[in-house]
Amino acid sequence: RTGEVLADICASTGAVVEISGEGETPSTLSDKICTVQGSLEQKEAACRRIVDKLRHLQEVADQEPGVFVIIVPSCAAPIVVGQ
Repeated sequence: RTGEVLADICASTGAVVEISGEGETPSTLSDKICTVQGSLEQKEAACRRIVDKLRHLQEVADQEPGVFVIIVPSCAAPIVVGQ
């Protein structure tokens, strides 16, 4: 059923997870934007579940390296990099 996995992630973690819909992203971006909101613990749990789903989809075992892209706001980049 459409949205079942997303609803399960939200229910099990308490986080609010939203996936951008048609017309909500720049036309040059073919990917969807996933927004995760909640307490620190809720967001960490939801992100873990999302990464687990991506690893399963790509058939990447837990011990294998996987590639996942996370886009951060440009104003947050210096914090992530450590500047």
